[in-house]
Amino acid sequence: MKNRRNKKMLFPSTAVLLILTLMAALLTCTPGKAESAAQQWTINHDISFTVVKDSTVLQTGGQCVSFTGSLRAACLEQTSSTIFVLLYRDDGLYVDFYRQGSKELVCGTFPMPFSAENVSLEAGVDPTGKILYICCRMGQGSGEVYRIQETGGEAFCIAETSSANVIWNSQAAVQQANTASASSQESIPESKSESQPNSMVSSEESSAPESQVQPESRQESSTASVSSAASTPQQINRIYRCSGPLTVAELQQMVLELHPQQIAGQETVQVFTSKGVERKTGSLTTGDVLQDRREGKVETVQLVIPGDLCGGGRPNQASYSLLRSCVAGGAPLSGLTAYAADMTQPSGDIAADSQPELTAADLLLLKRAADIA
Repeated sequence: MKNRRNKKMLFPSTAVLLILTLMAALLTCTPGKAESAAQQWTINHDISFTVVKDSTVLQTGGQCVSFTGSLRAACLEQTSSTIFVLLYRDDGLYVDFYRQGSKELVCGTFPMPFSAENVSLEAGVDPTGKILYICCRMGQGSGEVYRIQETGGEAFCIAETSSANVIWNSQAAVQQANTASASSQESIPESKSESQPNSMVSSEESSAPESQVQPESRQESSTASVSSAASTPQQINRIYRCSGPLTVAELQQMVLELHPQQIAGQETVQVFTSKGVERKTGSLTTGDVLQDRREGKVETVQLVIPGDLCGGGRPNQASYSLLRSCVAGGAPLSGLTAYAADMTQPSGDIAADSQPELTAADLLLLKRAADIA
């Protein structure tokens, strides 16, 4: 009799558990039914997001697409109908994108060097409409421009030194009234982004006065401050390949030691990002510019960090994956990215018209430098 009673009690509890599981699955793909515990974002009448803790659900054209991570910013690049999503995961910000036409989801492979707060995202294409770009910026600053490289279903963001030819043509996501519960609000801070649809982004066209530009955040260990127009590098004299990863302080010390005859205080050595923002501490990245003032002359040198293809300051998994794709016959690398990938060359000046030949030897050296098993 006792065993029979246990069997009768087991069936109702199992049925209740199954019903609850089905209800949870339905709510995941129907954000409208979970508004009491979610944040809502919209780009237009056809594109909306629902954020519940560490998951973001995109609804577009009757489709339901799920992203891992909480939404920080998003936009629609109108020419290619590509939706870019800036997501916060456990170890930082990632850029994923979704192609509406092919219904293809591509996930970012490495964290972006930005804070998770007060960041906006805009997108554009080159004049041919084939190469995609994004711009991440903090507050009203001019931000950083990245070219999107896709390989094997993964997205890479390659820092660009120039965005003059980019056609910025995006609609930004706008956060709606916050309907999240108290527990959700703690895990998803309210975004303060004020980007508007179809706004144009470039250092020349930014309407924010210089005094309002927010500091760049390239890495947790580095800080940058806005410099005056008089001290911002205007013309690159040469391109120099460093011997390996360096900090700002190490580079300044090296340069000063090359000119021991200089009277203290008569020579100044500064480092700027490619956007003209002074980098005072932290690691150097490929594309940074050294400005050396001495004897009434100014020399500006653009720096290349071997193995730093993605702006991280040193060889890493993202740079290795990008070079591996190139060597395997994928999209070719060019400019400073190609110079950084040319691991077989010694440190020293780089001819501006040189064309690195990237091979498996470069890939092996980068893999070793990044300590990848």
